[in-house]
Amino acid sequence: PSLYAGMSVPSVNPLRQVLDAIGETVEWDTYTSWGMHTPEGFFSFQVGPDDFVEVLRKFGGEEAVEQWNALMKKIGPLHESSSSLPPLVMRSDLNVVRTIFRYLPALLKPGPATASVAGPLDSILEGTVTNKFLYNWLNFLAFALCGLPADGTTAAAVIYMLGEMHKGGAVLDAPKGGGRA
Repeated sequence: PSLYAGMSVPSVNPLRQVLDAIGETVEWDTYTSWGMHTPEGFFSFQVGPDDFVEVLRKFGGEEAVEQWNALMKKIGPLHESSSSLPPLVMRSDLNVVRTIFRYLPALLKPGPATASVAGPLDSILEGTVTNKFLYNWLNFLAFALCGLPADGTTAAAVIYMLGEMHKGGAVLDAPKGGGRA
């Protein structure tokens, strides 16, 4: 990935949990802002719950802000649910039932929408995000995370990153020495 969150401190980030499990340490630089050049112009915002709204207002208008708020409300329970399952309890055999059983209430809390995290991000955005600037930014985020556009990126990856980038106290991380470190 080219974006990292939840790596510099113990977290629900699956990569961080694997590194912790094998006793591997990586030195991280943390940063709290994001800057980007787009066809609409340059923007920069502080990660966390509030600052990105001003970027949306400037480049996408009130429509983008309303759609962003609706999207965050929609994915909030999905982020909470998907973050409740440590990746190390996942298995590829029938014993998976034993290892995930205690996490089932949190996993199923969003109801039928839980299954949508396994589909493409576009299925989550459908009916919620039509604003061009907001959609293009989410499409970029999908590509930065997985190398695929929103219609080919699993919703879970972007839901996780949006939840982590826009929560209180959020930071982004970068491995010292780059991704190969």
